[in-house]
Amino acid sequence: MQLTARALSATDAPEALLVLATQLSAPRCLREIGMHAADIDRAADLAVEQQYPNPRPLTHDGVRALLTAAFEGDTSYVAAVPG
Repeated sequence: MQLTARALSATDAPEALLVLATQLSAPRCLREIGMHAADIDRAADLAVEQQYPNPRPLTHDGVRALLTAAFEGDTSYVAAVPG
């Protein structure tokens, strides 16, 4: 994240990436790239079934919450990303 922040002349890489995406009119949520709300549970199921090394255990509810936020464009998860 530090390298990304430096490349964007910022101190907060996730926030700088959101600003850049807005400036470029890039899609900022899963809905904008064609995902349907009805697909969130299936995507959560797939993520939990095909786990990979992760610092936190994956649960269906946790993945579903993250996907729902991403679907709706909720950026509050950005603050939780360690710098």
